[in-house]
Amino acid sequence: MKKKLLKNPLFIIACISFALILIAFPVWNIFIRSNALEIISIGDGTCYVNSIGTYRDKTLVIPSESQSGETVIGIESGAFIECFDITELVIPDTVTIVRNFAFGRCTSLKKATLSQSMTSIEDYLFADCPSLSDIIFPSGLLSIGTSAFYGCTSIVELSLPESLKSIGDSAFFKCTSLKTISIPNNVTTIGNAAFNSCTSLTKVVISKAVTSIGSSAFGDCTSLTQFIFDGTIEEWNYIEKASDWDANSANYTIYCTDGEITKSSN
Repeated sequence: MKKKLLKNPLFIIACISFALILIAFPVWNIFIRSNALEIISIGDGTCYVNSIGTYRDKTLVIPSESQSGETVIGIESGAFIECFDITELVIPDTVTIVRNFAFGRCTSLKKATLSQSMTSIEDYLFADCPSLSDIIFPSGLLSIGTSAFYGCTSIVELSLPESLKSIGDSAFFKCTSLKTISIPNNVTTIGNAAFNSCTSLTKVVISKAVTSIGSSAFGDCTSLTQFIFDGTIEEWNYIEKASDWDANSANYTIYCTDGEITKSSN
């Protein structure tokens, strides 16, 4: 029976056809997870990740190159939104931009290592990621966008890079586990509601480089007890602050280099 089958021309043609399929669509397309992502070519030797495709690993390692050898330079808006199974993210240094909401509502995501080539964290990038607690920021980061970490309720502490210049509106809104925050010395702007409803926040270290604090930036911080300010009382008063920048916060004290200011007298 086997000998007859081997001599059957239809069987031989079927085997050859199957072999040609394997050549045209290599096995590694199926089994190497990084190549299961949907990657779109830009046409100049670079490409970007458009969606999760058939990727199913819990640790998401974005490749630095596509299978065709193109450099991965970006991740599209909403590419991984609501990918509930991802627990860890690694973005290679070839990536320069990750567009808004790319990882929004990834509810199991715990750790994110960002590309060192990123200079901005776009709006809503990690919004509603309640398990996220460990973030490795780029050393050259300049800005954090609107609601970038909105509702990241597991963040206890942050190590923001000294390069940072602006913190956007609602950037850390409802990060309810955040206990202390040290604003880097180059930050000039703290946006509206940037740390609103951070109900565990007790201590804020802030530099005299800050020139403006937005509406309700530290509003509803019900555990807040102290600001450590590296300037004088006069310099603190010179900062442009919205009238409700500390609305409904706890009774804190601002410790300046030449004295103290209480909330009631601020």
